Amino acid sequence: MHNWDVTPAEAVALQEQLRGRVQTTDTLRDNGETIGMVVRTRAGSKPVYVSLGHRISLASAVAVVLRCGAGYRIPEPTHLADILAAPGAAP
Repeated sequence: MHNWDVTPAEAVALQEQLRGRVQTTDTLRDNGETIGMVVRTRAGSKPVYVSLGHRISLASAVAVVLRCGAGYRIPEPTHLADILAAPGAAP
């Protein structure tokens, strides 16, 4: 099992590395409770909605999404799954 938690120093380093790539990041709230983050992974693209999961913090989930970007709006694993799920895609 991977531990995706990042230290504050790693989070700052990641933000510096991605400066200019990420257009906006904002907190997603419901009745005052933080339920996720709205992350724009590329300038001019639709945002990605990120929420925490089992054994992963919200900050770590955002870091994973940003690390798995590979130049696409959505993380690479999701991008590949979308391609394979398309009608007529080879298994």
